[in-house]
Amino acid sequence: MHTLQAVTKPVQTGEGPHWVAKEKALYFIDINGFGVHRYDTKENKHTSVKLDDTVGFVIPIKNKTGKFVIGYGTNITILEWDGISSNYNLQHKYQVEQDKPKNRFNDAKADVNGNLWLGTMERDEPLGNFTKYVGSLYRVLSTNCKLDTELSSVSISNGITWNAENTIMYYIDSLTRKIDVFDYDLRTATIANRRTFFDFEENNLSGFPDGMTSDSEDNLWIACFNGSKVIQVSQQGKLLRSIAIPAAKVTSVTWGGTDLDVLYVTTFRAGFSDEELKAQPDAGAVFAVTGLGVKGRQENTASSCLLD
Repeated sequence: MHTLQAVTKPVQTGEGPHWVAKEKALYFIDINGFGVHRYDTKENKHTSVKLDDTVGFVIPIKNKTGKFVIGYGTNITILEWDGISSNYNLQHKYQVEQDKPKNRFNDAKADVNGNLWLGTMERDEPLGNFTKYVGSLYRVLSTNCKLDTELSSVSISNGITWNAENTIMYYIDSLTRKIDVFDYDLRTATIANRRTFFDFEENNLSGFPDGMTSDSEDNLWIACFNGSKVIQVSQQGKLLRSIAIPAAKVTSVTWGGTDLDVLYVTTFRAGFSDEELKAQPDAGAVFAVTGLGVKGRQENTASSCLLD
């Protein structure tokens, strides 16, 4: 029997959780609150730093404490922050889509070699009123930090994860309501042979697939935005179970805790009416789900080539 608890105060648009094991801390973002947040599980302390533009993701840089790559508007940016104070430093590395001022970075992940995969979308309008097909999926190679466009005509670039062998990359473009899969060549960090892996429509699921992670048995855990739940899907594409979350807009998931057996779930409260907030007072909080009987995998860090 699993248990669920809100462990942080609510933010407007919680997203992008990343567990840092040596700190026993969870980093996450508040997209439209322009914030990077840290939840220290040892001290039960929630700290944050406020920036000046949307933040799409936060990923630690390998072996560099206090240094992260973030999606900052349409910039790929290095953030230096100690996780506690209000002091920070930003260094912009790349900017994309300068011809699309309404766009911003959204979700991103690094593979086991530190190659960074990151996508864009139009800045948040009410879901369903986005301009479709104006986003892209990019890759930053760990060997030389070269930025390439890997997919175009994306609507809402979202969840990314890999199987244990790193031969498969899973990918979500939320408005399709599907999880797609690519063959993945880790040596060259290239994707091929895109196909549908799991379809919300076929499985009678409400909402949209959002952020995603893998467990140690290669099952997927997928946040259901406007679906009030997280689902577990087997590597064969079968729906295994649903975990109800007391917030309609569930945005992302990651594993944390000493044994990587705590599922941290980010949620969203921006745009809710007073009535909706009364029904979902913890919407926007990070939830910790324990007792699931499964362990996860540590998310990867980004290549330090970004600091060169």
